[in-house]
Amino acid sequence: MIFVWLFKNIAFLQAFRNPYEKIGILLTIAYTPFFAIGLVVFSEYLSKIVRKILPLKTYVISAVILFMLFGIYALPMWTGKFAGGNVFNPWIKVPDYYKDANNWVNERVSTHRILHLPLNPGDGIRYIWPDIYQGSDINEFLFDAHSISRNVAFNKIYYNVLLERFDILQKNAYGPDPDISNSEFKGRTFAEEMAKLNVKYIILHKDIDTYFIHTWSSDDTKIFLENQAGIRRVSEFGNLEIYEVDLPSSLNIIYTEGVESSSIALTPVDYRVTVLEAKTPYYLNLLMPYSNSWQVKIGKDVLGRGSPLFSYANSWKIDRSGNYEIEVRYLPQQYIYKGLIVSLISIPLMIGLFIIIQRRVFQNG
Repeated sequence: MIFVWLFKNIAFLQAFRNPYEKIGILLTIAYTPFFAIGLVVFSEYLSKIVRKILPLKTYVISAVILFMLFGIYALPMWTGKFAGGNVFNPWIKVPDYYKDANNWVNERVSTHRILHLPLNPGDGIRYIWPDIYQGSDINEFLFDAHSISRNVAFNKIYYNVLLERFDILQKNAYGPDPDISNSEFKGRTFAEEMAKLNVKYIILHKDIDTYFIHTWSSDDTKIFLENQAGIRRVSEFGNLEIYEVDLPSSLNIIYTEGVESSSIALTPVDYRVTVLEAKTPYYLNLLMPYSNSWQVKIGKDVLGRGSPLFSYANSWKIDRSGNYEIEVRYLPQQYIYKGLIVSLISIPLMIGLFIIIQRRVFQNG
């Protein structure tokens, strides 16, 4: 109970839950320098003993230790053969039709989203493939387009509305749920809600164990889709059926209301919008999770905070006439890029420093 209380009341401690997959990964990185120091010291110690018998250098001892650790000690991880005779296949072959479907979607979408059905009420899944997969939902990794596939904290504001439409919403079963009683995302039709999410294609999976995840069967979901106005079946690959949503031609991940414009996505969090002959106030809409960290610039002018759109997205009212370009970017992303630059610079420096140190050790040894 004390862990539950800590996780609920001290948010940053949530990083310590399931340490093998959360903070444990960071601890591995933190331990690396100590592991390296220990490896060098231990190798030097062994080399002094071994040299009395064989003229081996320290780096040879280090190579032998690394081989024993990652080759012999970790051999069951590579082969799937464990103590007691248990044999598990650590590799899972994803059916080829997923690659075919992904290529088909990539040829037709750029910044549109795709929705995966039957709708998953949680974030775990079980695929009925020749190599059975059971674990976290991986649809978002099997398709390049932005996927809506599972119930997570940041998408509950609209995902719960979809779950409610399919009558499979389990309140507070996967963390605290937001109040959606007056949600602006709710539409009269399923296709209207897809438009608000910028969903162009729907992938119907017939290879999911729907009983395991407590959702509609693939057959029932297929009947549901076939009876939705504005949605039609357009292709099929193996156990995947693809349905297309009829979206307005002007609708995209970022678009304007009340003025002619075009947009381009430089990255998933950096956009450029070209406005043509604006004469009256209009709205700039961004169908990404609402945040105060989105910055909108026109020239050197930075617009104020946007307003929630459809209860989950972003909207800015712009009152400027003429032709001009708008920059829209997510500011926290700059720290990722700076960190990447630091990493790209520091890694070669560390490798160079290691080589210099090793040369001196060999020369003195």
